[in-house]
Amino acid sequence: MVRHRSHSIEFKRQVVQDYLAGETLHSLARRHDLSRNLIRIWIQKFEASAFDDEAAAADNYWITRPVSSESAVKLLIVDELGYVPLSPTGAELLFEVFSQRYERGSTIVTSNLPFEDWTSVLGSERLTGALLDRLTHHVSILAMNGDSYRLRQSAGRRRATAAAEQNQATADEADPETGEIIA
Repeated sequence: MVRHRSHSIEFKRQVVQDYLAGETLHSLARRHDLSRNLIRIWIQKFEASAFDDEAAAADNYWITRPVSSESAVKLLIVDELGYVPLSPTGAELLFEVFSQRYERGSTIVTSNLPFEDWTSVLGSERLTGALLDRLTHHVSILAMNGDSYRLRQSAGRRRATAAAEQNQATADEADPETGEIIA
């Protein structure tokens, strides 16, 4: 039989829903290479709403796990901080990561927001102050003001497309024998 392996909550729910929709245990077990007993357990958990508890436990595991492992990497890059506001739990975990890395590992943070606007992202003035205190100690801040290179590239592509269309229109209006432009 198949060795134990973990499955996501979504996968378990899908298998149970396939069963409840009329698929047999045997066909599900064969299709997903699972034991029928395991599927029966999942069905019992689903009917008892235990998947919700299991999902919450899994979320807590994955939320707290990166805090310990992120402090071990030599360089942590947090890109686009402030693009989306963090939940209170997310802000606290980010603070915990930065606290564990403080004077132990290199961290690069990119953000379009000035420091005074970080409170809107982190949700707490006190937490923002403590996080910035740790983040800005022993730091080089590179303020880059100017146009976005992505906007510049996209404007260049639009100009090139417009020029190509103009050249095509001009070529369509030229006499094929003489090359004169027909008005």
